[in-house]
Amino acid sequence: MTIEERINQLTPEIKRALKPEFIFMINQDVIQHFPIRQWSAKQIKKEILAHYSSVKTTTVNHQLVCYGTSDEPIMIIPRVATFAELG
Repeated sequence: MTIEERINQLTPEIKRALKPEFIFMINQDVIQHFPIRQWSAKQIKKEILAHYSSVKTTTVNHQLVCYGTSDEPIMIIPRVATFAELG
């Protein structure tokens, strides 16, 4: 299953919860979120790079999606659409 397919299979309730003031971590059986209301682009980028040894990115529904290996969680950052926006 592709990253896009995994994101598109999220329930409507979870999709409605994807707000720009949070980062979402999607594991196989758990979805977590934490606030980033006051974070700069630099802080968001640092957080992404801290979670992955080799980060890959894509955009799904105008939201940045980061991922690494199949055993690492998917990270959704609704505030930005591309990794390049983070500087």
